[in-house]
Amino acid sequence: VHISENQCSSDNDCAISSYCHSSQHAPSRCAPCRRRKKRCSRDTMCCPGNRCSNSICVAFPENLKTQHISDLKEQKKLSKDKGWKKSGKVQTKVSLK
Repeated sequence: VHISENQCSSDNDCAISSYCHSSQHAPSRCAPCRRRKKRCSRDTMCCPGNRCSNSICVAFPENLKTQHISDLKEQKKLSKDKGWKKSGKVQTKVSLK
C-alpha cells in the first residue's frame, strides 16, 4: 500500500510538530500541531511543550516534562532489554476475618 507524502496511518508517520488527523470523509493526513488553548483529543495533537488536558492543549510544566521524558526513556529501555523485571517478592493473600 503506497501512502502519499501527506497521508498517514499513525502519528509516527508524521514529522515533529504534526499529528495524523483522521477524517470520516477523507484519507488520514498529517496536520500541523495545535497551539495552546486549542481543542484536542490526545497529547500528540498539541505542539511540543504542551499536552492535551480536558480536551484543550495546555502548557506542560517544565519540571513534569523532564520527569515524563525520563519515565518514557526508562520505559523504552525496559521494554527493549528484557521486558519488565519482576521484583522476585512473593505476595501473600491476607485474610480479612
